[in-house]
Amino acid sequence: MNITILGSGNVATYFGLALYNAGWHIRQVFSPRNAAELAAKLGAMPVDDPELLEDADIFIIAVKDDAFKVFSNIATLKDKIVIHCSGSNSLGMFAGLSTQLGVIWPLYSVNKHNLPVTRDIPLVVDASTTELLAVVRKIAAAISDNIHHLDDASRSYLHLSAVLVNNFTNHLYAMAEQICLEQQIDFQILQPIISQGIDNVKQGHLVSRQTGPAIRNDFNTISRHMDMLQHMGLARDVYQSLTQSIIQFRNIRRD
Repeated sequence: MNITILGSGNVATYFGLALYNAGWHIRQVFSPRNAAELAAKLGAMPVDDPELLEDADIFIIAVKDDAFKVFSNIATLKDKIVIHCSGSNSLGMFAGLSTQLGVIWPLYSVNKHNLPVTRDIPLVVDASTTELLAVVRKIAAAISDNIHHLDDASRSYLHLSAVLVNNFTNHLYAMAEQICLEQQIDFQILQPIISQGIDNVKQGHLVSRQTGPAIRNDFNTISRHMDMLQHMGLARDVYQSLTQSIIQFRNIRRD
């Protein structure tokens, strides 16, 4: 079976190289701007116009969500296996593209300049039919040993959870880093407590592991922190919202 990669960014590069290295034939790489670079690595033909897409057994769509509409009227896709790589979009959103729809979503922040080299990256799969799911699983198995089948609803909630544990926590780290820079404090001093937090996550039962002023009703410290964040309006709002959330979680646990 031959594959065409639609996209040339982080996820497209991850899937393209992983499948190519696993022995799959990559026929074309489509991108309006950067198809040539990835295509050269995959021994594929670069294409910058969707009308020039040739026949392939499988089309993997690895583009930003707002770019999907580019492929909405491409006749080449209609009866082919079309696999998207989005965690937040349902299979139904792609119903007009093909009669054979699948998803392989990597639960990982992929960066094409620092691609994962292990086979334990979680890949979440689904498909429009049981028969097609077997094909999607086969493709995913060429990349990872950590494969999970989730339907649209479960995948959406997992995507939401991923945003909380990855995107939001990174933003909190960035805010802490900014505070340290402003106060000329070495951010690296926080590394041990960051590592401790990650170790706690691995052990589970996270509500019971919560520490800090909110969990112990230390409202004097909370008030001082709020005053210190007066010049960082949004950060102050985040601090207040998270404090309230921790208190609510604590009260629910007591009930």
